[in-house]
Amino acid sequence: MTDPEIEPTAAPTTEPEPEPEFVREQTEPCPKCGGESLAILYGEPSYEMYLEAEAGKFVLGGCCISPDIPDRVCAVCGHEWQTPELGGELRAMLDPLGALDPLDPLDPLDPSPG
Repeated sequence: MTDPEIEPTAAPTTEPEPEPEFVREQTEPCPKCGGESLAILYGEPSYEMYLEAEAGKFVLGGCCISPDIPDRVCAVCGHEWQTPELGGELRAMLDPLGALDPLDPLDPLDPSPG
């Protein structure tokens, strides 16, 4: 017999995490061989992300970031590269006040060789 004051609750459902938009939107070909490219995702992945990476939806890149990390990898030849969009986003994130001089050879965010 059930208590009329206690309503039964439905079991919680686990919905898969939505795929990040940049994973779906960026489908540029490899600049080296023209093959299909995959996104490289950084940060600590969830269990679902591990499964999706194993299924070939994207590549896990680890948890450390730097200004020159690649965000795309070729599924054919393995070439890795950074898209211009990511470079600008990283500079904004790592130097939010714009204090670093892009022409300074000692600037750690300067992509040009010093």
